[in-house]
Amino acid sequence: MDIIRVRYDKGRKILVADSVNWAGVGLTFLADDIFYTSKRLSGTTGVYILVAYEPVIMEGKQFTDSIVYIGESVQLYARIQSQMGSLCLRYGQDFRWERIYAFYGADNRLTGTHALHLEHRLLQLAQGRCTLKNDKINEGEPGGSNELTTREAEMFLVNLIEAAKLLGINFLEQTPKEKDKNRDKGKFR
Repeated sequence: MDIIRVRYDKGRKILVADSVNWAGVGLTFLADDIFYTSKRLSGTTGVYILVAYEPVIMEGKQFTDSIVYIGESVQLYARIQSQMGSLCLRYGQDFRWERIYAFYGADNRLTGTHALHLEHRLLQLAQGRCTLKNDKINEGEPGGSNELTTREAEMFLVNLIEAAKLLGINFLEQTPKEKDKNRDKGKFR
């Protein structure tokens, strides 16, 4: 695990987490400020997390914990914009995503296969810790990944989780028992 620094990009209204030794970048910003990220996120591959905070009434039910959607894309900016609109329409006119988190490769070496693996693992980690609104929750491990790609994605995930904590995400941290179980399975987290 590397030392991750967090800084505020005042001109763009975003919080940035990165490290000299991590090949990734994490961002968080208010959903209304997505246009400030167009230059940074256009053409990048990675994962994103959309969050609405409590209390939220959706589909006639009241939720008391965070409502979360986790996704991946090879075009983060376009995908996040698309998802924000389509999911808000799906859940009702009063529903709004409040905060967005995006994690991508700083050197553009993160591939679509890496992103699919990261999305799958983030869904596993978040399950039971927040209200997930993903259709892929019960899908198995994504195909098309070789052992090297899986290991690269798992190493990226370790720093992603640390960056996520520093940016304010509290539903990805594993308990010590879960860490031991994953270590036994050959996973880094």
